[in-house]
Amino acid sequence: MIKFAQSMSEKILLFGHRGARGEAPENTMPAFQKALDAGMDGIELDARICRTGEVVVVHDATLARITARRLPVMAYSLSELKKLDVGSHFSEKYQGERIPLLEDVLELFGDKLILDIELKGKNIYAFGLEDRVIRMIHQRGLQERVILSSFNPLILLKAVSLDPSLKIGLNFLNDFWQPLRKLWFFPFMRPYSVHPEPSMLDEKMAEFARKRKAKLIPWQVNEEKDICRALELGAGGLISDFPTRLKKVYNEWCARRGLSQSTSAKVARA
Repeated sequence: MIKFAQSMSEKILLFGHRGARGEAPENTMPAFQKALDAGMDGIELDARICRTGEVVVVHDATLARITARRLPVMAYSLSELKKLDVGSHFSEKYQGERIPLLEDVLELFGDKLILDIELKGKNIYAFGLEDRVIRMIHQRGLQERVILSSFNPLILLKAVSLDPSLKIGLNFLNDFWQPLRKLWFFPFMRPYSVHPEPSMLDEKMAEFARKRKAKLIPWQVNEEKDICRALELGAGGLISDFPTRLKKVYNEWCARRGLSQSTSAKVARA
């Protein structure tokens, strides 16, 4: 098991985006297992609340993209969600895959992988999502193995108010106004990491992170050129749809520079 505190500070962390959304149905148990098997340090996943109050692992606000249902996730009870097939849209091989509960993901992978849990919601607070997720993290003693991330800084401010010790990641889209809006929140939550999309990867973004003592962890970094550019800019982590490819490119990048993963990354294993 990776000793999280040491690996978080010293290692370039490799994450599977929504588990391994380019290799298996996103945010499903097979996708998370793919990331683990590919040698990822962690997984990124998405958390929402359904109508009956449980925290489920789903990215979109509606289910239209991965099922034939078009209503918001919040319109369904857990029992209704558990009947839906979220695997067939990817491949017949995954027919019958179900939406997982966050608590089940924590139970199965919490001691094996670092968890970047993206808190989803556009409201000021996400219907109590922050409270529920943080409670689950504490119940399992996973405080040192979790990053709570979001595009919504208000959700992160709520999370920080509930537990200031938790690591926070601020997500960015390449929208001119979005980074400007989020700058205002930095002094209040001091993010552990910033997560820009690949088109925002440049020296300015790297300097933006360095000045704020935040790790640069770009998301959906899928192409070799983007992976290498992020590494050259000093990224502290990478989030990719294709964990197998990410691991291969990362290993090759280290080899070209004569770096050993075990010595350059300084990851501690027990």
